[in-house]
Amino acid sequence: MTYITSIEEVGIEKGRAQGRVAGLREGIVGMLDLKFGEAAASLIAEIQGITDLATLERLKVGIKPAQTLDDVRRIYSLPRSPTS
Repeated sequence: MTYITSIEEVGIEKGRAQGRVAGLREGIVGMLDLKFGEAAASLIAEIQGITDLATLERLKVGIKPAQTLDDVRRIYSLPRSPTS
């Protein structure tokens, strides 16, 4: 049986999280391309820089009802609630 250190476990989990973000981002890009076509190119470039999983999840849910690219931009530009 192979022993994995806690540092290795942290690295493995970080890699998994990065994989989830990358996969979700790829799905969002596909959705935007299908819905808006070439017009979404600048928005797609912006979304490529988003690394927050919760923001990407909001985008995934919000694309379908969005009517315009600005509607999609508003999803990830929403002000965050203050944390206490």
